[in-house]
Amino acid sequence: MKIVYISYSIVPSRSANSIHVMQMCQAMALNGHQVVLLVPDKKSEWEKGIDDPYDFYGVKKCFEIKKVFCRSPKGKCLVFCMAAVFIAKKMKPDFVYTRHAAGSYFSSLFNISNIFESHEPLNNILERFFFRATSRRRPMKRFIVVSEALKKHYIEKYPWIENRISVFTDAAGPIGAGVEPVDIHNPEKRFLVGYAGHLYKGRGIEIISRLAELCPWAVFHIIGGMPDDISHWQKRLSPFNNIVICGYVPHKEIYRYLLSFDALIAPYQEQVSVYGGKKKAGGSRDTAKWMSPLKIFEYMAAGKAIVASDLPVLREVLKHEFNALFVSPDNADAWEKALSRLKGFPELREQLGAQARNDIEKKYNWRQRAKNIFISHENSINK
Repeated sequence: MKIVYISYSIVPSRSANSIHVMQMCQAMALNGHQVVLLVPDKKSEWEKGIDDPYDFYGVKKCFEIKKVFCRSPKGKCLVFCMAAVFIAKKMKPDFVYTRHAAGSYFSSLFNISNIFESHEPLNNILERFFFRATSRRRPMKRFIVVSEALKKHYIEKYPWIENRISVFTDAAGPIGAGVEPVDIHNPEKRFLVGYAGHLYKGRGIEIISRLAELCPWAVFHIIGGMPDDISHWQKRLSPFNNIVICGYVPHKEIYRYLLSFDALIAPYQEQVSVYGGKKKAGGSRDTAKWMSPLKIFEYMAAGKAIVASDLPVLREVLKHEFNALFVSPDNADAWEKALSRLKGFPELREQLGAQARNDIEKKYNWRQRAKNIFISHENSINK
């Protein structure tokens, strides 16, 4: 099939949504589809010094990226979606795949079959209008969400969508052969604990500072963040000699770091912020109820023991004592006990990590996700 993927993601950038979009386009292309990705031509927000976006994200150049000119001061995403759908129509795709209600709406107006994927509730009146109008029309063939909690939310708000909604969590890897771990200087042979992701409110960086005091036998490595956040936490955590702030690492290199740690932590709190458009640092929009974090799946792909906050949405993928350990989000003592247990029982670390990696290879990898999305569409047609 010929698929045009429309996304307002900034490519290249550090945002998780841009990583997701690039990985999905690669997966669709590797599954045999012809894929064109349409993204906004917003040079001022691109990651500096990047000449090859495919290399930046560590994906194959198996799909085409087209930049859509968009300079409207207001309603930028709306104007972008209108322009992108107009371009898509000329390409005569079998499908438009989009992360935006406006993209689905305008595709439907042009009678273009489309699939709309959402990672959170609709944020404003206009988005909700577009969704109400589009979700009752035949061109929107499938509605994809990333968690059962988010599916429940949408069905409660828009009950008529129940027969066209499917849940597909995020995904990762698997890690290719030949990826070597980073050689971390550790002369004292202390237990190495890794965290990868943004440093926004609710991501649990405060818990790591408390853990550093409770676990002098461990070294905590923090990877990722926007420049302002990195600078803030470097100053705040400077008194700790067992916290290493690695800073931003290109996504294609992230697995090399994850492979070098003894355990990985995901200390999400009960309110979690995400990268939010104009706000470059500090995050915005609480997603704790609905999220399907890329970080969790990348941790799983690395085959390392995971300690994660016991949040209902994470239980959709992780299972306590099976492929991870759960602890109360803000209980530092419980986090210390879990890490101490993993330190003392390497066989438990191996068991949890191996199961998590197996889950990625069999269920939660990008190519399988892309394949299953279109299978769900075909099955709905045949019913």
